[in-house]
Amino acid sequence: MGGTRARVDLVNVVQSVFDLWPGTIGQNQTNACHETALVARWTTGVGTSIDAHIEGDHSGGVGAASSPGQVCALINWSIAASYRGGHPRTYLPGIPEEAIIEDRYLGGGYRAAYTGDANDWLNGINILSHGTITGVELGTVAFFRDLAALAPPRFEPYQIGAAARTIATQRRRVRPR
Repeated sequence: MGGTRARVDLVNVVQSVFDLWPGTIGQNQTNACHETALVARWTTGVGTSIDAHIEGDHSGGVGAASSPGQVCALINWSIAASYRGGHPRTYLPGIPEEAIIEDRYLGGGYRAAYTGDANDWLNGINILSHGTITGVELGTVAFFRDLAALAPPRFEPYQIGAAARTIATQRRRVRPR
């Protein structure tokens, strides 16, 4: 990254991320699911940041009946580091009822579609740039390792995403009893 950091660059990157959704992950969500805003903060130094807020309305691309809002497809993201604790996940509401099998599984066709969509979204984000932002990478930040704070925190880029077989809520994966 070179040059002076500018809000316009962040706004343009965030707008591009917002616009990627309907053609990737959003295309297999029901039209009951709406993406209406995206907020980003670019930390430019200790105590300084640049913010961007984008609004719009992207609806899911499937016209079928939707599962309840708490029922989600789960994308598990692979990263190079191995660690204990929570792993990077994305919870996607708006699953078509027809995609759910036996009240707990994501049907194979939808599972493959969500996996492809997640990776298309990841790849689309990872090629973005604008002005002084010469590269963007989707990933997660680790703040602790072995109960010790990391200084600085460590960024781990996502390598690939895969839709889980079981449906999920943001509290837990749905398992048979």
